[in-house]
Amino acid sequence: MKWRIGLGLVALGAVLGLSPLAGLGDNYVPATPDSLVAAQADNAITESYSGIIGTGDTQVPWTIKDGTLTLTGGTLRPFADGWKNLSKGQLITDLVEDNLDGLTLNDLQTMVTHIDISKKTIINNNASYLFANFPNVTSYTNLNNLDVSTVNDSGLMYTGLSYMFAQNTALQTFTAPCFSDTNAHSMMGMFTGDTNLVYLDLSQADTRSVTSITNLAYTS
Repeated sequence: MKWRIGLGLVALGAVLGLSPLAGLGDNYVPATPDSLVAAQADNAITESYSGIIGTGDTQVPWTIKDGTLTLTGGTLRPFADGWKNLSKGQLITDLVEDNLDGLTLNDLQTMVTHIDISKKTIINNNASYLFANFPNVTSYTNLNNLDVSTVNDSGLMYTGLSYMFAQNTALQTFTAPCFSDTNAHSMMGMFTGDTNLVYLDLSQADTRSVTSITNLAYTS
C-alpha cells in the first residue's frame, strides 16, 4: 500500500475491510505544542551522549551524535511508566529516565532529528507509542532491525503497533519495513498527529494479522 496524504485525509481504497479514518472518537492524540517543535535541524544540539535503557536481560545501549539517535541492539524492557503515560512516548520517556547526563524531554525533542536501529532490537510485547513525541525527527533507518514478533493486541486501547510514530510532526515521508508479527495486533493511529506527512508506503508491511487501522494518519 502506497498512500499519499494531504489536508488530513488519506486517499486509499478498502484495505483488509478496515477504514484508516473511521471512528475518530477519543483515541487520537492532540497535537504537540508549537513550543516543542520550533527548533530546527540547524540549531540541533551537536554534543554526543550515550547510555543504556534498562538492565540485565532487557537493556538497549544507545548513542546520540549530530542529531542521530542510534539504538545498538538488545531487548527493550516493558514500558515501566504505566499504560496511562504511554502517550508520552515509550522511547523518549525511557531516555529521560535512564540517561545520566540530565537530558530533559525538551533536550531530546530538540536534538534528535534522525533515529537509526543499527542492530537487532527486540520490542517486548507492546510497541504502542514507541517512537511517539519526537517532533524534530525527519527520518528513520534500519527499522528492519526491529523485532516486533512478540507484540500483540491485549484488547486494551494502547497495544500492538498503535500510535507507534505519533506526533512526529517533522516527518514528511515514511517507508515501512515488514514489521512481521503473526500475533493479532492493531495499527490504529500509527501516524496520528504527523501533520507534515505527505507520503506513506506500507507496501512491505505484513498486515495479515492487523486488526485495526482506524485513524492511521489522522491529523486534527
